[in-house]
Amino acid sequence: KNTPKNKEKIKKRKNKKRSNNNKSQVNKKKKVKRKMNPKIKKKIIVFFISVIVTVALIAGAIAFIKSSIFNIKQISVKIENNKVITESKIIDLSEIIVGQNIYSIKKNDIIKNVKRDPYVESVKVKRCLPNKFEIKIEERSVKFQIEADGQYIYIDNQGYILEQNTNPQDCIILKGNIASELTPGNRLEKADLDKLSDVLKILQEAENNEIRNLISSIDITDKNDYLINFDTIGKIAHIGNISSINDKMTYVKKILDVESNYEGEIFVNVDLNKGEYPYFREKV
Repeated sequence: KNTPKNKEKIKKRKNKKRSNNNKSQVNKKKKVKRKMNPKIKKKIIVFFISVIVTVALIAGAIAFIKSSIFNIKQISVKIENNKVITESKIIDLSEIIVGQNIYSIKKNDIIKNVKRDPYVESVKVKRCLPNKFEIKIEERSVKFQIEADGQYIYIDNQGYILEQNTNPQDCIILKGNIASELTPGNRLEKADLDKLSDVLKILQEAENNEIRNLISSIDITDKNDYLINFDTIGKIAHIGNISSINDKMTYVKKILDVESNYEGEIFVNVDLNKGEYPYFREKV
């Protein structure tokens, strides 16, 4: 009978059934979630093990690197073309401390520190494990000197200013107006570097004609009229600019040979292409 009481009982049964169905579906989903592909599970486990092992290895490596095995015991210095720099000075400049961990020092810092010396042209640094540093230096050579205010400024053939000293070197003096600031460690400015390049070409041709050792100084005031001084034989050569420099130096050599007994001036600052001839003017 569809009495109100029976209707209520039927409704309760339906709600209970729905509730049971919902719980059953939830339980099924949970069961589905709990079930994992064995291959995926294995990969996850392997991944976590790999991470743990990697972290352990890194920590072990760091601890090993920081151990006393890698504390510096020796600093080796090799200098090519060595005339001025000392090994002790290079070690001081490097700021490497014996007993320091070999990996605590950057090689670029060592190179930068050592290059503070103007005589250092190039630096190579090598870690020799477990506890040694090796520093290789190429030293610059004094090729020219500039006389200024009673001082001699030494420079190399690249125009780097190496040193200021009261004592002259046994090398060619560059005379005339120098625009550059002559501070050790600096390099000549472009205008002076251009003149230096011309001087090197002059000297190469002088070498080819076997008269370079007679040159005492070169006046570079005017790049269109370089003057070569042969002080030991009392002669000056007016070169002009460096056009046809090979021919000009050949004429200088010939005149030096012919006029070997006389002091005076050699003029090769002529236009050889126009048929003008070099000549010698004896000193009166």
